[in-house]
Amino acid sequence: MREGAVSFASSCLNYCSLSLSLSLEKSAPLHQFVSPILHFIERIYRDENKTEELARAAAGLIGDLAKSCGKPISSIFQSNRVWLSQFFSDFSRSTSQETKQTIQWAQSMVRGVTSL
Repeated sequence: MREGAVSFASSCLNYCSLSLSLSLEKSAPLHQFVSPILHFIERIYRDENKTEELARAAAGLIGDLAKSCGKPISSIFQSNRVWLSQFFSDFSRSTSQETKQTIQWAQSMVRGVTSL
């Protein structure tokens, strides 16, 4: 069920960004959802029963949030920097090339809006 929620959230962000030509200025209505989404992803990260596929999808969602909302949400990423850094570090050691690439992309998107 969590995989579906993460996939749905990511799809919604991508739809808004691509289909509706959502600019960073127009992304303001989404900002209120960033903290709850990151809290959900942190709970996934802390769950010992998570799958790598779920972690990869969560990383993609983190990257999508950073890309869609940009600098206006940098303070939210900063306040979550400890567990985000751990998340990126833990999953960058994956044996899956797809997971490594997703983590690197998400990390670069977050770095684009903050200094993580």
